[in-house]
Amino acid sequence: MNAKDRASQNATKKGKKYAGNVKTARPMKPKVEGLTGYDELLSGYEKGYTVTPSGMTFEIQAISPGMFLGIFGTPFMSMLIEQGATDQDTVDKIVEKMTDEEKIELANEPILKNSVLDTICAGVISAKLVNKPQSECDPEDKEISIIRLLEIEKLTEADVVHLYKAIKELTKPEEIAKAV
Repeated sequence: MNAKDRASQNATKKGKKYAGNVKTARPMKPKVEGLTGYDELLSGYEKGYTVTPSGMTFEIQAISPGMFLGIFGTPFMSMLIEQGATDQDTVDKIVEKMTDEEKIELANEPILKNSVLDTICAGVISAKLVNKPQSECDPEDKEISIIRLLEIEKLTEADVVHLYKAIKELTKPEEIAKAV
């Protein structure tokens, strides 16, 4: 009898021994009127999956609408406000009129870039992304520097934009607008 057969027999013996000992979930306590429950605490929490342009799949979650407000101190937002952007259509028209050089310059603003990276780190739940150098990451916690992923081109700029938009959509733009 080889090792594979012995392992199979041992598994069968253990299976028979414990077959009747199935644990059941503890029954839910009846809901008491006025107590905050599961549904109330998790209302608005959404999660989903997204595939980036480079083909990576991430599980993402909705985040606090306030996280998106970090971009309001950026030159990009100042420019939009100066040009009278009041809704997404106006923003889209303003961005369409910008030259590629202007878009690149605004996208490379450190405040805007950090806000976007922080949003992605908070929204991605399938990997523990952090917005700090890899040398400061804790390997036991399996932290991965989003900065390093961009440097070695594991994540592209297109991936970053895609993840940001996917997290924003999951968070529900109308909730973000309320926070504003």
